[in-house]
Amino acid sequence: PEYRNRCLTMGATYFLDKTLEFHRVAEIITGAVTEFADSPAEVREEVERLLDLFDYRIIGTPAEQCYDDLTAMAARLCAAPVALLTLHDADRQWVKSCNGIALADIPDIRRHCERTAVGIAPYVVEAFDEPADEGAGTCRDGHLCFFAGAPLIGENGFSLGTLSVMDYCPRRLDDEQLGFLQALARQVVSLLEMRRTALEFRNVHVRRTMTEKALEARSATDPLTGLSNRVAFRQALG
Repeated sequence: PEYRNRCLTMGATYFLDKTLEFHRVAEIITGAVTEFADSPAEVREEVERLLDLFDYRIIGTPAEQCYDDLTAMAARLCAAPVALLTLHDADRQWVKSCNGIALADIPDIRRHCERTAVGIAPYVVEAFDEPADEGAGTCRDGHLCFFAGAPLIGENGFSLGTLSVMDYCPRRLDDEQLGFLQALARQVVSLLEMRRTALEFRNVHVRRTMTEKALEARSATDPLTGLSNRVAFRQALG
C-alpha cells in the first residue's frame, strides 16, 4: 500500500499489482518440480509451457462468443452432439467453452486431452472401455463414449490445450472432419495469439503513460529544493 500511494502521489494514472501473478508463477514452478522431480529437462519444458500459457491471461476468464462460435462449428462439422475447448493448466483441464453439454456434466477426459496434447495430429478414441476410462462413462450406460481431439499448438511450439468433440455412441470421423477439427483448432490459437498481442500493447501503453506522468511530475519540481518550479506555475495557470 505504501508503494502504491507513493506512485499515485507522483502522478501515476495506473498501478499494476503483480503480486498475484508472482504467486501464481511460484505455484506453477513448485507443481512442475514436484511432478517431474526425476527429470530436469521435463521440469524445464513444463515450466516454460505453463509460463507461456500464463502469458495469454485466459485461465479463469468468462465465456466469450468468439470461442463459443468455434466449438459450435466443431460440433456441427463433425456431426457431434458435444464439443469442448479445454486448456491444460498445471493441475487441471480448464474448460473455456463447451457446446451441447453443461459444465457439471462434463466427464473426466483428462487422459485423452493429455494424449492429444503430446502430438500434432488429432487423437481419436472410437469407444471408451470401462477399465481404461473409469469416470468418463462407457457406451453401455448411455454416457459419452467417443472422443476426438486436436491439439492447440501456440506460436512458441507449446501445447496449450485441446479442441475436442464427443458422442454418445462409438463412431469415427472421416479425413475431412478431422481436417475441419484441426483447422478450427488453429483458429482458436489465432484468437489466443491476438489476445496476447493486445495485452502486450496495453501493457506498453500503461507503462508509457506511467513514465510520462512521472516525468511530468518531476519536471514541475525543483530537484534541489523539491518545491514547485516555473513549469508547475504555468501548468497551474492553464
